[in-house]
Amino acid sequence: MNQPVLRNQSEWDFCPPLKQMIATDRAEGKTGKVFDSLGAFSTLGNLRLIRALMLDKKPRKTIEIGMAFGGSCLIFANAHQELEHEPSQQHIAVDPFQTTFWDSVALEKLQEAGLSNFVQHLEQRSAFSLPVLLAQEPESIEMAYIDGSHLFEDVFIDFYYLTLLSAPGGLLLFDDSTTPEVKKVLRFINVNLGHLLEPIDLNPWRHQANESLVKTIGRKVTGRYQMTAYRKTRSLESGELRSWDSSFSNF
Repeated sequence: MNQPVLRNQSEWDFCPPLKQMIATDRAEGKTGKVFDSLGAFSTLGNLRLIRALMLDKKPRKTIEIGMAFGGSCLIFANAHQELEHEPSQQHIAVDPFQTTFWDSVALEKLQEAGLSNFVQHLEQRSAFSLPVLLAQEPESIEMAYIDGSHLFEDVFIDFYYLTLLSAPGGLLLFDDSTTPEVKKVLRFINVNLGHLLEPIDLNPWRHQANESLVKTIGRKVTGRYQMTAYRKTRSLESGELRSWDSSFSNF
C-alpha cells in the first residue's frame, strides 16, 4: 500500500471502517480471508480529492469502475450521506471480482459503516454492465471514477461508455493517469474529443483536501498527476462521441 503516515489522526473519523484500513493496512473479508497489504487501495490523495469534489459538486448519481477494498466506494457513499441524499443505491460500483477474489471486503465495510443502501454493486465486467446501464439511463451520471483494469482496451471501453452515460457537466476521473495504457486513452481524448470533454484543473480541490507542500511542489516540477479529470461539455442526443464525418487525428 505504501501509504504515508496519517497527518491528522482524526482526518478519517467520518468513516471508522475506512480509518481502520488506512491505519492498519489490513482488511478481513466475509469468510475471514485476511489481506495484510492493501496494495489495490486508492491512494490517500485520491480519497481526499474525491471527497473534496463530492462535497463541492454535490452530484446526485455517481459510478466507479473497480471496487477492491472499498476505499473510494466508502468515500462516495459517505459523501452522499453527508449531502443528505436519500439512500437509493445512487452510487454504482462495478467489480466482477468483489465476492470472489476480494472476499466481499468492500461490501462488508459498507455494511459496517451503515452505507450499503447508497451503493449498487454490479458483479460483471464493465464491458458488459455499462452498455446495459446506458440503455436504461443515458446521460444520468454526474461523477465517474475509472479505476478498474488498466489495460488500454478496458480503459477505452470504460471511458467510451461512461462518456455516454455522463450528464452534461458531469466529471470523468481517471486514476493512475501516468501509466502508459491510461495515458494512451487520455491522448486520444485530448487530440480527438476536445469538442466534448474539457480538461479540468484539479488543483483547487487538491488545496481543499490539504495536499502536502512536498506533493504540490513535486507535481509542479514533474507534471505528473495521479488523477486526471474531464468535464462533459454538452449533451449527446445522437449517442455518438464524434460525428461520422469527423477527421481523425493520430494520437
